[in-house]
Amino acid sequence: MSLPDIFFYLISLALLGSAAAMMASSQVFRQAVYLAISLAMAAGFYVLLQAELLAAVQILVYVGAVVILIIFAIMLTQQLGTGGGGGANALKAPALLVGLALALGLAGFGLLRGQAQEAAPGFAGGIQALGRALLGWAALPFELSSLALLGALVGALALARKEGEP
Repeated sequence: MSLPDIFFYLISLALLGSAAAMMASSQVFRQAVYLAISLAMAAGFYVLLQAELLAAVQILVYVGAVVILIIFAIMLTQQLGTGGGGGANALKAPALLVGLALALGLAGFGLLRGQAQEAAPGFAGGIQALGRALLGWAALPFELSSLALLGALVGALALARKEGEP
């Protein structure tokens, strides 16, 4: 077993552990922290694939912006210490079963396939091709995600506003 294989298994274990802890936690703030850890571990996969730019984007955009926005919204809505969102849920057991079935199905599909596909041919040029794509045809999804983040922030502010305040 090579060193990259060992790192792959360690990152996978940390990612699955933080994702399980996120699902098991009953406090919204802790769920956001576990989400940040999961997203940071996902960036570790990009490093193993020698895509350091994507790892940096993963850290900056998802961990640095989205999770911080979620934590900001939690603090604005004053649900920091409460368990609002992860308490007793009648669909917790069926959701766990569906998640396990999907995970086993994907693992089985990966084992049956045997080997991974090659990278998408449109990004064979490295960082230059990725930069052209991000500034060209892929710019629209990034702009739409910024509008979604803005809408989430405005929604959090609307929820945090008390009755009678302007």
